[in-house]
Amino acid sequence: MRSLQLVIALAFFLALAVSGVFAQIGYNDEGAGLEIRLRNINWYTMMAASILTIVMVNALFYAIGHAFMLDSVKRYAESELLQVTVSTLLIVFSVALVMQLTAFATSAYENVVQKNSCSIPSDMFWSFGYNAMTATAPDDPLAYVSCNVEAKILALENLYNTVYKSNLGVEKAAYSCEYLFGMQIYCGYFDLHQQVETAHLYAAKIVPLLTLLQTERALVNYLRENMLPIFMSLGLVMRILPLTRGIGGLMMAIALGFYFVFPLVYVITDPTVLNDIAYYDQPLPGAGLSQCYDTFSGSVSLVSMSQMATGSIGSLFGDIGGMLAELTVGIIFYPFVALSVTIVFINTVAPILGGDAGEIARAVSKMI
Repeated sequence: MRSLQLVIALAFFLALAVSGVFAQIGYNDEGAGLEIRLRNINWYTMMAASILTIVMVNALFYAIGHAFMLDSVKRYAESELLQVTVSTLLIVFSVALVMQLTAFATSAYENVVQKNSCSIPSDMFWSFGYNAMTATAPDDPLAYVSCNVEAKILALENLYNTVYKSNLGVEKAAYSCEYLFGMQIYCGYFDLHQQVETAHLYAAKIVPLLTLLQTERALVNYLRENMLPIFMSLGLVMRILPLTRGIGGLMMAIALGFYFVFPLVYVITDPTVLNDIAYYDQPLPGAGLSQCYDTFSGSVSLVSMSQMATGSIGSLFGDIGGMLAELTVGIIFYPFVALSVTIVFINTVAPILGGDAGEIARAVSKMI
């Protein structure tokens, strides 16, 4: 009878503990979704409440085994209690690691981005006719990656505008001809065609890169919003539960990999520096072609001026081509290197945390 009373008391306290956990998740967030509630909660406090709940569950199983003399249930409860102890030490270590890595990342990035301003690093900002924006010291490791992606998006947008504006007069001159007394004396098509098609090629390459950068920005924002509040929190909880121990360890490895390892490798491997290129905003001589030259010497002068102007445009297009090649490598190659290192990290750390990343690693390797 006494054992039965103990079981009932433990069940009552277990119900209180579970209710407290769910009440904490929903506190001050009426009508909000689960993701928002988890993001607003102190996630390591939630872990402590979860550990307490699991300890009480194991105690309840042990009490049931003792009350009904079920030795197998008692042994199971004892083994799970040891597992909870190990998980508790693992959680404490993970929380300490998260805090230390966040502090390290913030201090390491303070020399790259400036404090008390907006979100784009000034030394990575590339501008044509705009004032360079400055940036705050990031409050998480992925902030620098987000700033870098934003700077590259802005660089490509301004690069596209530069190609478009610089090519306006050249393309008009390329498909225009000068006539004197009804006789064709010059057509720009023959010597300007290469520059016009070069501008078309640059514009055609910039648009897919912008699409890729917008996708990368969305993924980085997803990682910033969900790695610690969702993956780490639920991973730690599921790591304690026997049935979900494997997936919990995998979620913890994913959170650590994408929240800390990915941005760190991204910063180390990406040496991209966006240099300034003078914005060509001078009217191209002869681009209007609305005037009429009465003499042959006037037409020759117009042709000479157009050739000089298009020569400077060709030099600008050469600089733009170099910048576009540098941006292409920075957009495609360096994030791929960071992703590969992150996958290797997850595949290595997941078994230590009790998870198995083998299937995910093989699937990702096949996609890559």
